[in-house]
Amino acid sequence: MHNISFRIVRWEPSPPNLLKCNTDGESKGNPGPSSAVFCIRDHSGNLVVAKGYRIQDATNIVAEARAIRESLSYCIEHGTDNIIIETDSLAMVHILEGE
Repeated sequence: MHNISFRIVRWEPSPPNLLKCNTDGESKGNPGPSSAVFCIRDHSGNLVVAKGYRIQDATNIVAEARAIRESLSYCIEHGTDNIIIETDSLAMVHILEGE
């Protein structure tokens, strides 16, 4: 018998002095045609910006990393600081935390 578990995940707002950036990357074929996307919202959930990029053929983890990189590049270019980055990639969380 298989043991199956699940967890409901929903967007949580950031504190009033912060913005929240959600990122995602995907690859069809792994490696294959890929894209990287991000959106930034304020503490009320209002959309500040959303961007998506088609990128060269890549693996899922490369697409996830590229989404984070593109979001950070956008923030630097537009002087956006005080931001929380969220990703759905556990592998990227481990990488960014140095694990």
